[in-house]
Amino acid sequence: MQVEAFLAALLPEPDSVLDWGGDTGVNTPFRGRMSTHHVFDISDRPLVDGANRVDCEGIRSVHYDLVVLSQVLEHVPEPLALLETVVAALDDESLLYIEVPYEGLVQKIATGNAQWRDKRHWHEHINFYSEGALRSLIGRAGLEVCQLDTLEVDVGTGPLQVFSIACRKRVK
Repeated sequence: MQVEAFLAALLPEPDSVLDWGGDTGVNTPFRGRMSTHHVFDISDRPLVDGANRVDCEGIRSVHYDLVVLSQVLEHVPEPLALLETVVAALDDESLLYIEVPYEGLVQKIATGNAQWRDKRHWHEHINFYSEGALRSLIGRAGLEVCQLDTLEVDVGTGPLQVFSIACRKRVK
């Protein structure tokens, strides 16, 4: 899995993972190889084998080596507020993995080959991110970037360019 390879240098084999907004847990990195696989999600869909649903109270009682926030921030009306809530669940040693789409139009805008008015098909994404916007959002939430890259992943609908970011709480 590309995400696991991306995280390998920072966190080779996490023992406890929280997939925040992880739906059924099917896309959780390191799935099946950790002792604690928690999923916090608003859907009530059945979870994959080995995953357990957790609520806000349960999150506060567990140390997570890795917290995953994958394909979530583009859907929420207040991404900073959500990110601050997630940061409150992190220990100082926890690694946070964030993944958001790197939309084709955003890529073209970054190179000066398009403008927002060129957007023709809108979907459920309400936030669109450039690298600069992500770095700003992450910094405002009290995090520091450990690693940032663009990856091509398959989220079930074919290949998609994504920003992959590994970060930790900023040391004060």
